[in-house]
Amino acid sequence: MGDLEPFRQLTSEVRMGNVGDGFRSIYSSLSWTYTVKTVPTKAYDALVYVPQASPVTPL
Repeated sequence: MGDLEPFRQLTSEVRMGNVGDGFRSIYSSLSWTYTVKTVPTKAYDALVYVPQASPVTPL
């Protein structure tokens, strides 16, 4: 069957960002204020899986 790591990540409880309109930069040092612990496959109807990515520099 291939690599099961993506499956494990999607079916395990992980911390995910939850930043809304009220987010302030001061909160960035307090991760518990903008992250929630949840299982991705239970939280979403669909997901886009990107196996490898790198940050971009906004223009």
